[in-house]
Order: sequence, then C-alpha cells, then structure tokens
Amino acid sequence: MGKYHRARRADPVVRERLNQRSLQRYRDMTDVERAEYNRRITERKRNNATNLTTKYKMTLSDYNKMLDAQGGGCAICGQKPSEARRLSVDHDHACCPSEKTCGACVRGLLCVTCNVWLGFYENKKWTAKADKYLDSFVPLAFPKIPA
Repeated sequence: MGKYHRARRADPVVRERLNQRSLQRYRDMTDVERAEYNRRITERKRNNATNLTTKYKMTLSDYNKMLDAQGGGCAICGQKPSEARRLSVDHDHACCPSEKTCGACVRGLLCVTCNVWLGFYENKKWTAKADKYLDSFVPLAFPKIPA
C-alpha cells in the first residue's frame, strides 16, 4: 500500500466509510461464503508471524523451536495446539505489564485454559480473596428429601 492510500485510511471519515462497506459485504454473504471467509481469516492470522514479532520479539522459527522443546504442546498440561489456533505466548507481567514485551521475559507456550488460570494464580489479590472465600465456607443444612 502506498503513502497516498495509507494517508487516506488514516482519515477517520474514510476509515469509517471503508468499515461500513466491509461490514455490509460481510452481511450480504451466504452462510457458506461467511464460513469460508472466516476460515481464511483464521488461517491467515495463524500463519501471520507479525504478531509474534511485534508483541513478543520472536520469530515464527523461535516459536516453533520453543514448541518442539516443550514436546509439541502446552508447557503446563501438554495439550497440543489446534488447527485453528496457536498456543499463547506466556510472559512475565512483572517485567512487561503491557501486551508488548521486551522478549527476555517470555516463559513458554500455553493453551488458553492454562494461560487464563495462570493469570488468576499470579494475581495475589484475587488468590487471597479466593482463599478467604474457600476458608469461610460453611455447608448449609438443607432438609433431606425422603426418597
């Protein structure tokens, strides 16, 4: 894309008009066309190494080496990545609290479930509240229903 087109897309009015046009084309698709479109977009995102480089300072080759070193799956549970989705890149949020990292704090590759649970586990405030809740649990006495 040339300088002219980038400058035009930067204009909020032009960008909104393009977004509306794209949205209308998507709405006009049949279910089969929409499914194929979504499959292509997913495949393109999965194979796009730009996200890895931008956010984690790693190449697709680095990702694949890390995946091989972990036995081809999640570093915690071992789940293999699906056809449509790569494993998440885990990094130390104490080092780099935002989405973009320095690259030195990348710890491993995790499935979505382990990545979410690890986020809760690392959040000490949440963990303390969860512990307090579990410690304060008192079973309620419900009357037994005769069989």
